[in-house]
Amino acid sequence: YVDLMVSPIVEANGQVVGFRSTIRDVTEKKREREELERYRDFVVNVEDACFEFDFYGRCFFCNEPAYRMIGYTRDEYMNLRHRQRYPDKEEADRAVAIIKNVYETGRPSGLYESKLLCKDGSTITIEMLVNLIRDKQGNPVGWRGTGRDITARKKRQAAAENSCRLGDF
Repeated sequence: YVDLMVSPIVEANGQVVGFRSTIRDVTEKKREREELERYRDFVVNVEDACFEFDFYGRCFFCNEPAYRMIGYTRDEYMNLRHRQRYPDKEEADRAVAIIKNVYETGRPSGLYESKLLCKDGSTITIEMLVNLIRDKQGNPVGWRGTGRDITARKKRQAAAENSCRLGDF
């Protein structure tokens, strides 16, 4: 792929006597744009929540499933403080401990479950994985993660366990 810029060569009498052109190979830039578009499309269309936070608990990026799964608009979700996302202090503190461990070790959290507080007051269980965001110098500047609502799966598991217990009699 090339960018081509052409301009006429004009004599003093106004007659066009030729053309001047510049050609640049833009194959690599086109490939990079396509790759970035693929990444954007993935994050926008995946059903899992994708989010990024600074270490003060402020969200600076999220895709639609991140706020939709707990019933907020994007703006409402972006303005929630850390503790407002959790049903109680213990759950919020547990999340902080996990993020603190990621910060201190520099390693991803591994999958863990967390309860989130929905706008309507209900709670959901999500399965999450978080890791650090680093600046160009390699310094941690925040954390990002993905999350999946597993509330229905947890209810099915609990129902199956209860029916197994009843069958033990």
